[in-house]
Amino acid sequence: MSTISLPERPNTDQLRNQARELQKSTGVKLTQAQTNLARSYGFPSWPKLIKHVELVTQFTRTPDTVQPSSDPADEFLRTVCLAYGHNDDTRIATRPADDLATANVWTAAATGSYEALMQMRGEATRVGGPFDWEPLMYLCYARVEMAEFQAVASARLLLNAGADPNAGYLWHGLPSPFTALTGVFGNGEGSQPPHPHALALARVLLERGADPNDAQTLYNRQFEPGVEHLELLFEFGLGQGDGGPWKEKLTAALDAPAEMLRQQLRWAIHHDMRDRVRLLAENGVDMTTPYDDPRFGHCLGRTPAQWAALCGNGVIGRTLALHGATVEPLAPVDEFIGLLMAGDASAASRIEAIDADIVRDAQHERPSLIVQAAATKRMSAVRSVFMHGFDINALGRADSPCEQPWQTALHTAVERGDAEMVQLLLELGADPSITDARFNATPRGWAEHFGNDRIAALLP
Repeated sequence: MSTISLPERPNTDQLRNQARELQKSTGVKLTQAQTNLARSYGFPSWPKLIKHVELVTQFTRTPDTVQPSSDPADEFLRTVCLAYGHNDDTRIATRPADDLATANVWTAAATGSYEALMQMRGEATRVGGPFDWEPLMYLCYARVEMAEFQAVASARLLLNAGADPNAGYLWHGLPSPFTALTGVFGNGEGSQPPHPHALALARVLLERGADPNDAQTLYNRQFEPGVEHLELLFEFGLGQGDGGPWKEKLTAALDAPAEMLRQQLRWAIHHDMRDRVRLLAENGVDMTTPYDDPRFGHCLGRTPAQWAALCGNGVIGRTLALHGATVEPLAPVDEFIGLLMAGDASAASRIEAIDADIVRDAQHERPSLIVQAAATKRMSAVRSVFMHGFDINALGRADSPCEQPWQTALHTAVERGDAEMVQLLLELGADPSITDARFNATPRGWAEHFGNDRIAALLP
């Protein structure tokens, strides 16, 4: 039976109503309707579905919706902690005066006030503050100036007093937990800063039992280059084990550790993160099995090495081969697209000379290829794609290997802060008046949003 996704923030009353409606429409007994509904959501039984939803309800938090408070301590915590809202702009804050820094156990944790925490260690597991978190979470999510020894000593004190190294919550009920580790490492789609002493604090958590297979950490840190977080997580068993306590709680809602790393490899190949690919390959990530997730359609059915070739990333392809990946030939249209993405217009033209339909087939399969080319920052790729007739104003996604009409290549170049690419696209005839499909803004509007005056000046 095919499955469907649970609604955001599901609740048991909602599910019981759905089961009764299904009973009425199908004429089966209520117990059978409940079982059928559970299976439609991917759960083997009604009790397992209800248990899952009860857990989601228990751990759901919405920190980005917390309103300003008249309580100075709550307001301080609200403004210095990562909440991952649309307008989240957290930066490292100066430590406040002692009366605020040590107002309660949560502010003391957030500011690394060890001496005050020592006096309050009986409250080490107390939930409260503006986000209904335990103190360890405030320490990990706050961005306040402190010395490394303060952060480390405070974390150890809280853990010694019973704090859970795997503490976390479900942001708006989504299935990937925002754990203490997630907070320490930061970043994410809003590029939030890591904790000032992220690696030292993460090491303490891992030494005390935090599971390294942290799905949200991996997701949040995938956008920026760098491998220090992965090196530390691999040291403590990333990719091994059963997924830890959150996997046990949420079962099928979380990928297994090996699949998490496969998705990290897919992203790193797509975004030409060579050091990350090398590290993942060295740590035994599966490089032979074709990808099977339909959400990422362009790499569906392709091995990592084939995906690298399709992205035009020859260096990464050679790295994978050196670590045992089998380099299998691509279908002709994939080979053609890969050559365009590599910027090898001459080789692509030779294929076109042999197969007159290859351009048409490639344009049908990848109508927004110019967006992907602009995302690579390879001028040669954009020129190759353009000269083979792809629409320079097509809407597509720059971040994910699928056809979804989000933004133009010009928007993408602005997003990447690539002034040279902006100039090239304008010279090739890109239309700067087109608005994107998500924010209804022109490329100049994007440049102004990102505060890039140099690029904004290039655009009408």
